[in-house]
Amino acid sequence: MSRNPIRIVRIIDRMNIGGPAKHVACLSSQLDSQQFETVLIIGSSAAGEGDMSYLTRQAGIEPVVILEMSREIGIRDGYVILRLLRAFFRFKPQIIHTHKPKAGAAGRFAARVYKWLTPSALWLRHVPPHLVDRPKSVFEIPLESWLRGPLREWAEALLSERRLPSDGFFDPRPIRQKWSEHLSGKRAWQYHLWDILMFQTWLDGNSNSSSQLAHSAVATAKH
Repeated sequence: MSRNPIRIVRIIDRMNIGGPAKHVACLSSQLDSQQFETVLIIGSSAAGEGDMSYLTRQAGIEPVVILEMSREIGIRDGYVILRLLRAFFRFKPQIIHTHKPKAGAAGRFAARVYKWLTPSALWLRHVPPHLVDRPKSVFEIPLESWLRGPLREWAEALLSERRLPSDGFFDPRPIRQKWSEHLSGKRAWQYHLWDILMFQTWLDGNSNSSSQLAHSAVATAKH
């Protein structure tokens, strides 16, 4: 028994340079057309912003363009909501997928009005509300454990007793002490050590520049 494709509306305020623009272009063009039917609604990029709307043309997508839907918030947002509602009633989506804050605010408001006016419309929300509506949290890279685990050998090579003096930029004693304390779990020095590790990594890839920098540092110290 065949089933009609699920109708999806995707909304993004502007196709400026970045991951969201690539994301919506890929989702809109690469989902199985026999299972999903997609309409992409986009706004306009601000003056001076790089624009990636060419991705829609490359993917063969003809988006619905609402020029008034841009980054700035203003009185014309009411018109944007009316335009979105008109698109919803024309396309009758079952899923409304918003991207980025501006499109998210206007899109969710229009979607709630559409849901209220058409109780029979199926508006799906796959992510549980307690995950979507909770306050934003910070994701931190687990450097502390990584430096004691999978990155330990790499870090040790850059912070070794032979390597640090030979580069001539750092006093190895406090660095080695912090590295030892970090490995033992006595202290967590991951952020201090990471700065040193990034500098050492840069030195490895810029040997000529590092040599000139070392000579300059020595000359400055003498004066």
